[in-house]
Amino acid sequence: MVGFSGASEPDLADEGLQRRVQPLANSETLVVAEAASERLIRLFRSTDHWLARYDHNHLRISRIIQSLRLLVCPEAARRFYEAVLERHEGAGAPVNPQSLRYWREAVSEP
Repeated sequence: MVGFSGASEPDLADEGLQRRVQPLANSETLVVAEAASERLIRLFRSTDHWLARYDHNHLRISRIIQSLRLLVCPEAARRFYEAVLERHEGAGAPVNPQSLRYWREAVSEP
């Protein structure tokens, strides 16, 4: 699959792409993105239907973490990841280990 700038999908996370996209992110855009990430944190803190061993929202959480890391900043991804993990642990740790591993990898990928 080809993404924007003709880069193949695996190349989208490379350093070169991040350098090309970064100038497009002005301070207003970053403020909006940070606010959206805070809304996502509030949403996942206030809902519990995803707190199950298997749930379709687990993949959504992985994508949110990856998107925050790539499009906003690694710190926003880390905050979201930690909020989700805190909620998971507070609910008795119901999420399966594979989903937890995907989330951990999504937040820590270079």
